[in-house]
Amino acid sequence: MIACEKFTATPERAERRWRICFDRILSLGFDGSISSGFTNMKKTLWLGCVASLLVGGAAGFFCSQAGTGRAVASTIAHLNIDALVRAESQAAQAYRQEGGPVAIYALTEALEKMKLCEQFPGGFTIPGEPRFRSGPPFALDMMLIHGRLAKLYDQSGNPNLSGQHLAAALDYAQAGGAATVTNRLNLMDFVAKADAGRK
Repeated sequence: MIACEKFTATPERAERRWRICFDRILSLGFDGSISSGFTNMKKTLWLGCVASLLVGGAAGFFCSQAGTGRAVASTIAHLNIDALVRAESQAAQAYRQEGGPVAIYALTEALEKMKLCEQFPGGFTIPGEPRFRSGPPFALDMMLIHGRLAKLYDQSGNPNLSGQHLAAALDYAQAGGAATVTNRLNLMDFVAKADAGRK
């Protein structure tokens, strides 16, 4: 702290005291001139502003990219889920009303969407939400679609494709916890009960 003596009422003494105080202030770090002190302050101020701008801009960029990535992933998941639900709905409608080749085509389309959901669960998962479909309920849905396709292929006289779908349905029955579905008869009974429940 700079100590300045009290000045008396005479103007000459007051002026002399203020000059001494001013000289002491100038000698504390401004190298004898006021303009060089302000120039040094301007350089550090500019450097600080530029550094803050760069750091803030980089942080904002990365935060916006993270938010954009979540938004894109969420949009893709919503579109995939919508396509899957729509395919399942069309397959159920075609199975109930059309039968034959139309139902086989619609069920095959729904099966392909469900296989994508099974193989790439991240594409059907909304960020921050639990998985759309997984575990035993998903396996039972797959078992039902394979069982319906096995039934339709058997009715159309194609035992090879019927057998492939039967084997896949029995595998999904084990994964889904349907312990009573162990053969063709049990599977067709399960499909018949599911069909009767949906009407």
